[in-house]
Amino acid sequence: MKLRIKLLVLLLLISLLPLLSFSELLSQRSMKEIKEKTEDGIMNLTKAKAEEYNKVFKTMEEEINVAAEEIGETWNKGNGNINYSHIWIAPNGSEAGIENFANVFTIIHGICARHPEVSLAYFGTKNGVLFLSDSRVVEKLKEIGTFDHRVRKWYVEAERSRKNIWTEYIDVNTGEVTLSNSQPVYSNGSFIGVVSLDLPLPTIKDDILDIKFQGEGYAILVDKNGNIIVHPDYTAGNRTWKESFPEENIVNISGLSSLYKYIRNGSQGIKKIEMTAPYYAAYYPLHEINGSLVFLLPEKVVSEPIKKMQNLLWFVAISISIIVVAAAIFFSLSITEPVEKLKKATGEIAKGNLDYTVDISPKDEIGELAKNFNNMVIKLKRLTKSLEESEKKYKDIFDYSIDAVYISNEKGK
Repeated sequence: MKLRIKLLVLLLLISLLPLLSFSELLSQRSMKEIKEKTEDGIMNLTKAKAEEYNKVFKTMEEEINVAAEEIGETWNKGNGNINYSHIWIAPNGSEAGIENFANVFTIIHGICARHPEVSLAYFGTKNGVLFLSDSRVVEKLKEIGTFDHRVRKWYVEAERSRKNIWTEYIDVNTGEVTLSNSQPVYSNGSFIGVVSLDLPLPTIKDDILDIKFQGEGYAILVDKNGNIIVHPDYTAGNRTWKESFPEENIVNISGLSSLYKYIRNGSQGIKKIEMTAPYYAAYYPLHEINGSLVFLLPEKVVSEPIKKMQNLLWFVAISISIIVVAAAIFFSLSITEPVEKLKKATGEIAKGNLDYTVDISPKDEIGELAKNFNNMVIKLKRLTKSLEESEKKYKDIFDYSIDAVYISNEKGK
């Protein structure tokens, strides 16, 4: 194998192998770090939103709990002032307790005044009287005529559970799906009704569920039993206020079913699931509504930038490799070409061509070697010429001398 090839192979082995190995290692580590940091970012985004709305829901619960206490404490202490534009009496109901209007209205109206996101606050008694913060709802109920709050989901479940609850139903006034927080009210230990407030689904969609990662993804609210309380695609559709809103359960949804045990236990985390496509699912508990916030993000939103970054790293590595190869070839040529010239020169000198010189311009060790070689050839040429002249001189002496020439050694022989 020629020196040029040996040197080139050696240079490539010394430079390319470490470079490519380092590039592969850097690529793998970088991609792993990017992926981990991205997953942390998704989780932190979900956590921040969940904690923010844990506070919102807690505030709503505190409001409704205080309202229940105040109504219970002031019950039967009304001044008798009544405004029927804010009162609805259910069919087969009685006006018992209607004299408490002023106190009750002050309480429920105050909730709406303090929290613009609350569309309606109301208190329904067991006798069929419904006090409402918005008079327009009363007009709507007059059109319906048959409305009885005592059979509504928010009332029934609050009375049955005897505690603060969150429910969803189709609002009789707006026709929208509504999330309601309700609290049973007691006066002197006796149940007298349920006080409640409404958060319309559009408000929740535009605020609570307004979570995006690089402009992608969506969030859902799930209770601890796996029922989806709020989903971006939820609408009342053709259903009326008389119909219950059918909740979907994540147990019955491919991919989401794998999250059930974590949500059931109130855990937090992030994992990849398979739905219509691969998704990241980040989940964080919402203790105030006894459920979880789940943020779903298409996996491609994370993987595609990582792949682009990986391709960029390999492009840079390959570009550097090409430069290294070119530099190795140039470097090997800068060494082997002068050596080749010196090799050719020694061949010419061996043939007796003392007029041959080496033309090497670089001012390095090889250049110095070539210069010394040329000087050696010049001296050799001079020496050869001197020898030839001496040989001719003595030859002429022998050829043209008329005297005898006697040659002896040191012993005289």
